[in-house]
Amino acid sequence: MKNAAVAFISVAVIIATVSTAGCGSKSTQANSSGKTATVTRQDVVDFVDEAIAYGKKVGKDKAVAEFNNPKGKFVRGELYIYAYTWDGVALANGGNPSLVGQNLIDMTDPNGVKVIQELMKVARAGGGWVDYVWPYPKTKINEPKLGYADGVDSTWWLGSGIYTKKP
Repeated sequence: MKNAAVAFISVAVIIATVSTAGCGSKSTQANSSGKTATVTRQDVVDFVDEAIAYGKKVGKDKAVAEFNNPKGKFVRGELYIYAYTWDGVALANGGNPSLVGQNLIDMTDPNGVKVIQELMKVARAGGGWVDYVWPYPKTKINEPKLGYADGVDSTWWLGSGIYTKKP
């Protein structure tokens, strides 16, 4: 009986470990062919780097217009670019365009994280990650998100992120 209990607990631990492996660092989304693809942290960094290069190449106004275009090249399923001035005004948000033009510098998520201030902090430091809660685009329900942000120049910064838990 004791051996059976030990075996059961061991199997339960293995199943729990395997089923949670990678949680918080990957997300899945449908790609352009409709197939589900895993989005990694590196994918997010690459996406933000691509958007920064685009912004530097075409200029802020043209880049912001593209970032706000729901059918543009910087809205890819759940992955989208958000852009802010260094004083917290939203220039673009591919997931929620209604935020554009608002100063969100003091916005706090349900866990007390000052989301924009924390993202700005890591962007000023040369790029980095912040855990926060943000409305999931399809359901508008707050879900855990891991955001990456980096600066473009002395006037604005960009970010994107992955939801670490899906509804």
